Amino acid sequence: MQAERWILAGLLTAFGMLAALAAVALWPHAPSAVAAQFFPAAFLERSAAYSRGAYLSFALRTAVQLGLLAWIAFSGLAERWGERALRLCGGRPVLAAVLFAVGLALLLSLVDAPFAYWRGFYWEHRFGLSTQPAAAWWADQAKGWAIGAALQAVVFAALFFLIVRLPHAWWVPASALLAAGLWLLTLLSPVVIDPLFYRFRPLPPSPLKTTLLDMASRAGVPARDVWVADASRRTQRVNAYVTGSGPTRRIVLYDTLLQKYDDAQVELVVAHEIGHLAEAHIAKGVALGAAGGVLGLWLLARFLRGLWERGILSPLPHPAAVAWILLLSSLGTLSTMPLQNAISRQFERQADAISFRLAPHPEAAVSLERRLALSNLADVDPQPYVEWLLFTHPPQLERLLAAEAAARRAGGAKSK
Repeated sequence: MQAERWILAGLLTAFGMLAALAAVALWPHAPSAVAAQFFPAAFLERSAAYSRGAYLSFALRTAVQLGLLAWIAFSGLAERWGERALRLCGGRPVLAAVLFAVGLALLLSLVDAPFAYWRGFYWEHRFGLSTQPAAAWWADQAKGWAIGAALQAVVFAALFFLIVRLPHAWWVPASALLAAGLWLLTLLSPVVIDPLFYRFRPLPPSPLKTTLLDMASRAGVPARDVWVADASRRTQRVNAYVTGSGPTRRIVLYDTLLQKYDDAQVELVVAHEIGHLAEAHIAKGVALGAAGGVLGLWLLARFLRGLWERGILSPLPHPAAVAWILLLSSLGTLSTMPLQNAISRQFERQADAISFRLAPHPEAAVSLERRLALSNLADVDPQPYVEWLLFTHPPQLERLLAAEAAARRAGGAKSK
């Protein structure tokens, strides 16, 4: 197996995908006649400008990260840095791998910082979507980078421990640990990680809260409470989501949603999130992630062995493998992104369909989808390639048309 040729082919494919995204983003794209029926021309022009910058930023920063990892791996830097880490750690490969992984995570964060600032702070402020001061934004970034480095340290400590103990079959127990880790992260994120970024409070008692909890009960997924996040300290965007598992499962609303939208529209948003719970989308996502992880770890083991056989990588558990693992993982994530997003879009369509049936006022869905697009400056009718590669949700225009059809059905049912 000529592993390096497969990796180079993967890199060329990845750079081709990113170049195509940049080209599509720059190509003039007139809004469809259907989009023009629902949205003002000024909004469509503004959302196109905002989205164009976001897509170009994603393409460039991803290409830079992949290029840096490829250079470190193929240039021999990984081998030299790995040897240095071994010397610093007294020849202990697990500790050396953790040191290498944390150092590389910090390096990648430093290289990514200008792109993150441009996209996450400057571009959001330019279009009036962010309310966060620079100091608070940088504090959030630092917390995110610290969490990422800590998780990376844990992952590589476990992985290299298994490689030392089971040099020929380490990927088998690693697959089981990955599944357990995904579930544990899902369980703990709402109570350990999320509070580092937002303050949460229960939705105060009100007729709205009674309606929301009643909807959850009717859907067969009784909710203990509905939580509100203080998102207005950061953004003008409107959002809601479901998170957690078992005792930590919760429905979370942005306070911007409650401030800007009427009760009927909030009920529809929450009905959508209840739809995710009714369809067990979180559990299905974890299961799919675990299944993909088994295949990914098996392929990773084959590639690392192939690199060693070709004399490109020192035998495992040499810490130089950290750079190759991160490179291969990044390539795997990008190459499977269209499939992951296609599954996510289908989940969202299922949740939308449930919300139309569950919410007391399905006719409000049309105005809701239009307002969500306006509030979030959404690319309502993206070019097909952009949707295929990047969109985790159906485009807003598709959702609006589905809401319009549901409203007609609801009106027809009432008239009978």
